[in-house]
Amino acid sequence: MTEVLGGSRGRCAAASPDGSRVYIGGGDSALHAIAPRGRKLWATNLHEQVMSPLATADGVYCLLQGEGDGASKLCALAPDGTVRWSKPIDEGASQFLVPACELVLVTTGDTAKGAVRAYAPDGTELPAMPAAAASVGKPTKCGSRGDGMSGSGTLPL
Repeated sequence: MTEVLGGSRGRCAAASPDGSRVYIGGGDSALHAIAPRGRKLWATNLHEQVMSPLATADGVYCLLQGEGDGASKLCALAPDGTVRWSKPIDEGASQFLVPACELVLVTTGDTAKGAVRAYAPDGTELPAMPAAAASVGKPTKCGSRGDGMSGSGTLPL
């Protein structure tokens, strides 16, 4: 059987910060981890199309597309493919995840009605901020581990 890697929306691949693996969303509703020379490390069935993986030193986050056009869930997996948590998000969420210190940001809706949601590594959702206000906050300062996800920092949330 031939596996279909890549998805129909958004970027569907991300390299781990240490270069030890590439995470690829599959048209088969699975997230695949591939070693640099192409050896398959694992595949985890997430039961919905995988969109926009974001690799960190601690694992990988990805958006999952449900029945609608946008993402319906945010999912976090450990480097070994174990699902840490999965959270429903508002329909119409962004197709991309944004790292901010140790947080992952997801936009929902549009700039008039939408919001920026921040999630901690353990799945805790911080209070949402209107999307229009998100662009006027103070800059984020992150640590120096190299993955953009570590260290201390503040967000305009």
